Amino acid sequence: MKVIFTIILVSILCITNIYAQEKPKDTLFFALEKYYTISPTITPNMANLRNPDLITATEDELKNTNTLGYIYFIGNGFLYTGLKPKKILSIKDFIENRNFYMDGKYNNVVDVYKLNDSLFRKYTIFFVIGKEFIQPRVIEYKQYYTNMDKEGNRLPHPLTKKDTLYFNYDEKYITPSKHAKNKFILNGENCLGGAAFSFDFEFKELRENLKPQLILDLKKYIHSSRFYNLKDGGPECFSLAYFMDNYVLIFVQKNDNKAFFFKAKVGAYHTIDD
Repeated sequence: MKVIFTIILVSILCITNIYAQEKPKDTLFFALEKYYTISPTITPNMANLRNPDLITATEDELKNTNTLGYIYFIGNGFLYTGLKPKKILSIKDFIENRNFYMDGKYNNVVDVYKLNDSLFRKYTIFFVIGKEFIQPRVIEYKQYYTNMDKEGNRLPHPLTKKDTLYFNYDEKYITPSKHAKNKFILNGENCLGGAAFSFDFEFKELRENLKPQLILDLKKYIHSSRFYNLKDGGPECFSLAYFMDNYVLIFVQKNDNKAFFFKAKVGAYHTIDD
């Protein structure tokens, strides 16, 4: 009786373990698109191209894709055959829609975090070349590099559309940096990875007739974001800065019942503690 009970128990545990295993991913098949899917697996010696060639290629990509970025992938070293996809999709059409853009009404910047969670990690992906198939071991969305201004800052892509976020200017939370002129840091925040978070303010009042529908609390916004690590008690500042840079940031300061608006740029950098 004891032996029978043990066998039954082992069988139940085995069945439970099978069901507990990760559910197989669904598979998506995508066509290669000349200017949108870029890969050293398809184009050999990409790293050896001279810089003018890279600039020309980027200009061609910009002109033909009419997007802010492209898909870069590296195959896993195998060419598969015998697969029978019911449908072959356009990865450009799949990605370039509001489902994968930054939150907002106008934003057309792809949110790479949404893309990773809802496409790259969710599905098994194959690219189709005739009757052969490439499965990427590396796949990511890259934004195009753009020209720089005289100060070495990247100019925005001419097609970029950004929504605006308004924040209350809290002097207790946003304090001047001791080490960099015109930079302001987040008071009391310990950035993870030895970074510091900064705002570069344009100390010039915006005189447009601005009527924000919502003014956010910056501290609450950061602490409730995906970039705040509750376990380690601090924000991942480089990722947070990259994310917030895809919005127009305006801070609102109220004095004597009058509102003043200041535009800000966001950044993160390695530094000693302020």
